[in-house]
Amino acid sequence: MKRLIIILLAMVSAAAFADVEIIVTASRIEEDSKTTPAYVRVIPEEEIDKKTTVLDVLKTIPDISIREFSPARQSISMGGFGDGGYGRTLILINGRPVNRPDMASFDWNSITLASVSRIEIIKGSMSSQYGDQAVAGVVNIITKQPEGLTAIVSASVADTLFNNQSAFVSYGSKTAGVALGMNRVDNNPARDRSDSTILSANIDSFFNFSSIKTKFGFYYSDSKYELPGSLSEAQYNDDPDQAVNQEDEGISLSYGVNGSVGFVAGAVDIFIPVTYSVVDSISDMTSWGSFNDTYIGTSTAGIKVSSSFYAGDSIEITPVGGIDFKQNNLSLDKYSSAARTTQTSKTELKRTDSALWARTKVNYLDTFIIDGGVSYNYSDLNTTPGITHNELVYDIGGIYLVTPELSFNLRYGKVFRYPNFNEQVSYVFGPLTVNSDLKPETGNNLTASITYANKDFYITVAPYLINMVDEIMYNNVTFQNENMGSTIHYGTSVETAFSAGIIEFSTGYAYDHAEYTDTDKIIPRVPEHTVYGSIAVSPVKAVTVSSDGRYSSEFYTDDDNTDSVPGRFEWKKQPRRLRRLQSWCRADLLRELPFPPL
Repeated sequence: MKRLIIILLAMVSAAAFADVEIIVTASRIEEDSKTTPAYVRVIPEEEIDKKTTVLDVLKTIPDISIREFSPARQSISMGGFGDGGYGRTLILINGRPVNRPDMASFDWNSITLASVSRIEIIKGSMSSQYGDQAVAGVVNIITKQPEGLTAIVSASVADTLFNNQSAFVSYGSKTAGVALGMNRVDNNPARDRSDSTILSANIDSFFNFSSIKTKFGFYYSDSKYELPGSLSEAQYNDDPDQAVNQEDEGISLSYGVNGSVGFVAGAVDIFIPVTYSVVDSISDMTSWGSFNDTYIGTSTAGIKVSSSFYAGDSIEITPVGGIDFKQNNLSLDKYSSAARTTQTSKTELKRTDSALWARTKVNYLDTFIIDGGVSYNYSDLNTTPGITHNELVYDIGGIYLVTPELSFNLRYGKVFRYPNFNEQVSYVFGPLTVNSDLKPETGNNLTASITYANKDFYITVAPYLINMVDEIMYNNVTFQNENMGSTIHYGTSVETAFSAGIIEFSTGYAYDHAEYTDTDKIIPRVPEHTVYGSIAVSPVKAVTVSSDGRYSSEFYTDDDNTDSVPGRFEWKKQPRRLRRLQSWCRADLLRELPFPPL
C-alpha cells in the first residue's frame, strides 16, 4: 500500500499542444477540452496525418497498450487489463459504440485514416455515460466534416514491402456537404505468415435546413490476413520472426450505415442517432482444428435531450439525459475442414441492451466545474434459460482552473461490463451450454490529473486506480467462466511536450501495475513500463523531418508468472528497416460553395 500511495502522489502525464478543442465524449455535452471535468487527451489532425494507421496514432499514447496478433488483427488496452483489455475500453466512432459482443477486438482496419479529424482519449469512469465496456476509459474517433473543397492523396512504401495509398475528397458549405475517404494497405512484414491486405472506404455527409441538422454515413472494410501464432519466450529468443502456425488465416468484411437528426424544441436540444453495422468473417484456424464463419449484426438507436440555464449571473447548469438501445445478433457456422463441405453446428444468439441515463453539469465562471450522472442498464440474452442482467452505475467529476495555465481534475465512479457472448454461452468448442450463474463484472475507477499548459510547454499529472471485485475469469477446475477475479490496477503516465523555434519535442512514460489481490500475481500481458518519444525539426515551413520510438518492458504471459516476453523497442528508423519513403499532394480550397437555398 505504501508503494501505491507514493506512485499516486508522484505521477505525471502529458499531451500535445492545443488551443481550443471541442469534446463530445467526456460528459455527452459539447464542451471545451480545457474545462472538461475528465482526463481527456486530443490527438489533432496534424499529428494523425504523420501516421499510416489509427493504431500507429494510438502508439503515441504511452498508457495505451497495443497487442498485435498480425498486421490485420490487433487490440488495445488501458488500465492494465492485458488480454481482456479489448472488452474494457470502449471504442466509439463519432460517438457510436463499435465494440464487438464476443471475445474479439474491434476491426481497426475498418477505419480510413485519411478521413479522421481527431481522436479523443478519455481515461476514467465512463460506464454511467456509455454503459457496457467503458471500464478503463473511452477512445472516440471523430471523422472529418465536409468544408469547402478539399482533396488529399498520399502514398507510402517501406523496405518491408509495406505500402499504403489513401485519398480523401470533401465538398461542402454551411448547409450541406459530403466527404469520401479511401485507403489500401498491403503489408508484408519480416515475420513469417504475417501478410495482410486491407481495403477500406467511408462516406460522411450532412444536410442542414432551418433548425434541423441531419447526418448520414457509410463505411466498408475488407481484410485478408495470416496469423503466425504466439511465441514462447524461448521461441522468441531463438527467432522472433518465425511463425508457429503455418496455415491459420482469415477474411473479415465489415460495413455499416449511420444517421442522426438534431433539432431544437424551445429551450431543449434533441438528438436522435441510429446505426446498423455488420461484421462477416471467415476464420481458418488449422492449428486448433477450427473452421468458422461468423456473422454479427448490430443495431443501435437512442435519444438525447439537453438544455442549459443560469442560476444567477455566474452559475450555468446543463442537464442532459436520454435512452440508449442496442441489439447484437450473432450467427456462427462451424465446419469440419477449410473446404466447408460438412457443417458441424450452427449457433444463433441475440442480446438486447437498453439504458436510461441522466447527467448534470454545473459551471461556475469557467473556474470550477462539476458534473455527475447515473444510469440504469438492462440486458436480455435469448438463451434457454433466458439470461437477464441489470446494473445501476454512477460517477462524479470536477475540474478546478487555478489559472488559465494550471488545472486540477478528479473523477470517481462505478464501472461494469456485461459478459461477452462466448463467456456467457459456450459455443465455439463442443455443444452449446449456458452459464446462467455468470453476472456482469463491476468495480470502481478513480482518475485524477494536474495540468499545466502554455503556448510552448505542456505537462499533466494523471494517476489512476481501478479496483475490480468480481472480474470474469476462466476457472481451470470447473472449466467455465466465473465471477472469481479480484484485481487491482494502478499506475501513471509521464508525458511532456515543448516547442522551441524549429524544434518540437515530446516524450511520455507510463507505469501500469495490475495484480490479482488474492495471490499477488501479476496479470499477464501488462507491460509495467512504456516509454514514447518523438522529435520534429522544421528548417523551413514546408519541410519537416521527424522520428519517434516506443519501448514496452517485459511482461508475463501466464497467470503463474513463470513465462515472459522481453521488452521491445520500436523505432521507425531501426537498422533493419530503411527510411520510409512518402509522397503526398494536397489541395485545400476552403471557400463558401454555392448551394441552392432551402
